[in-house]
Amino acid sequence: MFTAAGLNIDMLPWRPEAGHALPATPGPVALAYLTGSHHYPLSVPTRAEHKQRLCEALSPTYVVEDDYEFNRDDHPNLLFDAHSERHLLVGSFSKMMFPGLRLGYLVVPRHLAGPMNRLRSELFREGRMLDQAVLAQFIFDGDLDAWCRRIQRDYLGRQQVLHDQLRSLPQVRSVSAPSSAISLCVEFEPGINDVAIAQSLLKEHLIVRPLSPVCASSDPRVGLVMGVGMLSGETLVREAQRLRRCLEPLLR
Repeated sequence: MFTAAGLNIDMLPWRPEAGHALPATPGPVALAYLTGSHHYPLSVPTRAEHKQRLCEALSPTYVVEDDYEFNRDDHPNLLFDAHSERHLLVGSFSKMMFPGLRLGYLVVPRHLAGPMNRLRSELFREGRMLDQAVLAQFIFDGDLDAWCRRIQRDYLGRQQVLHDQLRSLPQVRSVSAPSSAISLCVEFEPGINDVAIAQSLLKEHLIVRPLSPVCASSDPRVGLVMGVGMLSGETLVREAQRLRRCLEPLLR
């Protein structure tokens, strides 16, 4: 989307233990786009102090956090401040609940509310009002919080199944620790062609995303990103075992 808008994009590597790799000579920055409570695609919790350090170094005009996964705690990993004039928060009920809902939200500073409303009315037709009304009542009754608590327990268990199957594979450097996120990231040793591995797995009807294409040019990490939202129970166990069997010869 940023590329289509003709923006100049600078991707900065982020590591959970060290934070963002800052540019040697930062120029003026109009917008800093960050993930929210969890980092995508690494599937680990983010840290607000890392984001704060980045924003202090770059002084962006606006800061957007894409909190694609709801977190049931008090959001200590979010930098978002509802009283700030430069912070925006994006979220999606499609990830939080189910893809067919196709509803999201955007929280903006008060001075941007009018321009954003006009932009929305010019670009989109009116939303699905019945879905929005039902969802609003669902939130008001406290059912959304209950749903999130339950589904995050489910995600934690699903991640654990994949984690246990993949952590001892050859050439695996690390597997993101189970953290109630909707995806899991496996990092390989340098030199592994993660794009070729993803293509090979697709032939076996196993759909994963290679890590390297979404890394900055200065970031050599390779691996696979896989979701846990579509499978559960015995089906997940069976497919996780099949994934391991398919990966073993590819990583030797």
